[in-house]
Amino acid sequence: MSVEKYENLLRIVTMLKGRVPHVEKFNVFTVLRSESDEVRLHSRFIGSLIDPVYHGLGRAMLEAFLRQLDVPDFPLDGAQVHIECSGVDILVLNSRCGKAVIIENKIYAGDQYQQLRRYYDTIKQQGIQDIYVRYLTLDGHSPSKESLWGLDQELPFPLYCCASYYGHVRSWLEEAAALAVRNVNVR
Repeated sequence: MSVEKYENLLRIVTMLKGRVPHVEKFNVFTVLRSESDEVRLHSRFIGSLIDPVYHGLGRAMLEAFLRQLDVPDFPLDGAQVHIECSGVDILVLNSRCGKAVIIENKIYAGDQYQQLRRYYDTIKQQGIQDIYVRYLTLDGHSPSKESLWGLDQELPFPLYCCASYYGHVRSWLEEAAALAVRNVNVR
């Protein structure tokens, strides 16, 4: 191979490096820590992708996720994402405007007694007025009456609803893939 071909190859590599934005190395496995923990694996994965501080994509992933979960008009300025906070699998909290989204992520585990009711009451006691509750399962089935403890009667749609990996998360991941197209590590 001639020297000119190497020079052309080096120019192309240099040009491509300049087009890929530099962000901190995003590695989903460092976020997940324990691949065998089914309960925390999915919540950590979703939480890391929707949390604007993890990946350099700003609020776009969070905005798309909330849109897919039918959470209307949630102010993203000042929003924070918490994993396993006060027992809640994923908590999106905006204390500035008094709004929160509780996401109970159920893959294989059963409901706990008054689980959703406890989470809702705990967040409400923190002074948060507008609370959206999402019960996320593989197929979108409803939680047990014991878990809700009347919460479904108290909170009309869109404050409370069920979501599924098959529909909501899958659609969000398709949208997320398009959002991450220029971020090599997240893509």
